[in-house]
Amino acid sequence: MKSVFGVAAILTLLLLIQGVQAACDPGWDIKYYPDQTWSGSPTTDTPVYIHFAGPTTPLASDIADWPASISGFGRYQDFSMTADGYVDIATAGQYTFSTVSDDGVEVWVDGVLEISDTGDHGPTTDYSSPITLSTGFHHIVLKYRENTFNADPFHTASGNVAVIYLEYINAAGTAPVLVPGCHMTGTNAPEFPSAFVPATMLIGVLGTVLLLRRIK
Repeated sequence: MKSVFGVAAILTLLLLIQGVQAACDPGWDIKYYPDQTWSGSPTTDTPVYIHFAGPTTPLASDIADWPASISGFGRYQDFSMTADGYVDIATAGQYTFSTVSDDGVEVWVDGVLEISDTGDHGPTTDYSSPITLSTGFHHIVLKYRENTFNADPFHTASGNVAVIYLEYINAAGTAPVLVPGCHMTGTNAPEFPSAFVPATMLIGVLGTVLLLRRIK
């Protein structure tokens, strides 16, 4: 009986631990760096969408006067950014991710590089190939950099065209929409929690049942 009790307690603990690992708070884990090489001391932010454009572009932005107002560097050019987080897929199927960027951008989905347009360019839309995603969380990493326009030594908003959007077309084939991100909290999350949580939950439920029977 003691061995049964021990196994039940361990299985129940696995369920509780996995619940902590899979906790996901709204917002991308974004870091801004004061150069174009993702180095130096970053500042951080957790916006729900990656939907940013500089103040002199006609494109929409979720943050006014971006990036100077949020990065802490007080300038609009010559910087880099990373966005790390998870997207919660409600309907399994094929999804196509897209970015609008000026300048370089790369996007990884579950550890696979799906978008890569790293050169200097004006606002440009890039697409991934269709990706089959199961329901649940999937890991997304985006890297972006903005060059200095017209070699502006003061990095002002004059002529600035910094732009970065992240969108996807869902399994139903509707128009592209902004990708809502979340960031993991608690202990380190597994790389692909959507494929791991259900099995662990079943084990945890079994452990709970055994534990309750032992208590009776």
